[in-house]
Amino acid sequence: MSFVESLQAAQQTLSTALAQQASPFIVNQHKIAQCIALMSDELSRVNYQSEISYLMLRDINKPLAAQISPFTEADWQHVVERWQGFVKSPECPKMVCTQGEQGYMANMLMTTFIAGQYRYNDEVKVAKDEIFVDCGACFGDTALWAYQQGAAEVYSFEPSPYNFAVLERNIEANNHDKSKCFNLAVGEAKGKLSFAAAPGMAGASHADAHGNIQVDCVVLDDFFAEHNIKPTFLKFDIEGAEYGALKGCRKTITELKPKLTVCLYHQISDMWRLPLLIHEMVPEYRFYCRKNNVHNEFILYATI
Repeated sequence: MSFVESLQAAQQTLSTALAQQASPFIVNQHKIAQCIALMSDELSRVNYQSEISYLMLRDINKPLAAQISPFTEADWQHVVERWQGFVKSPECPKMVCTQGEQGYMANMLMTTFIAGQYRYNDEVKVAKDEIFVDCGACFGDTALWAYQQGAAEVYSFEPSPYNFAVLERNIEANNHDKSKCFNLAVGEAKGKLSFAAAPGMAGASHADAHGNIQVDCVVLDDFFAEHNIKPTFLKFDIEGAEYGALKGCRKTITELKPKLTVCLYHQISDMWRLPLLIHEMVPEYRFYCRKNNVHNEFILYATI
């Protein structure tokens, strides 16, 4: 094959890859435009558009995509530089995990406490006496952060039995009530759920039709009614199951209008279907968004 033929083949391959990667964005461009219009400040509109651009390039040229990510390598370096000071400070909670997951836990602490991923400036933050619900609690970093920010009660949901054991230990070690931790998944329907979980999976645990274990799943509206819980702040980071969990929380959201922080990065379609679902539930919500790591942790924030 000649140089010209090789170049033409490369161009054709790149064009095909770009077309395939751009397809879901092109098909859903009107929904993307709706989401951009829903954002309540210019920074969130820029962040959202930059993340869409990042996602279109991510699987084709990751280094190039990283350059247009709304959270850069330089931003992450600033977080890392604060790590040593943070671990020696009173703000750092007492947390343990297996040796193999210590790196993951450090990453969680940096993202949650230093980058502040579940707060959007003063618009969406944990207030004093907040009733906080942590869906996808993992090792308890978010719950401990919420308590530190002033939450009166934190209800933690974590379906992985391996993560849950660590969660209970960490909550108790920081003198909080582990009876508010529940070894449950949250979703649109109550019942058993196939789930992929094992020691060492931590944040990679997720609902999977071919999962290796079965976990119990609850509908949040029913759970809150049964336990007389009236949340004021809901956080969802549940590895792509956010859409069903939100639908199972419709009554709570429409009636109580709690603050929301919802991960949009687990599935590309969540970038538009989650904001539009929440807007349909409560049209008066004000939306914000921000990224909190270079390649993931893109979060939607909502408040009245």
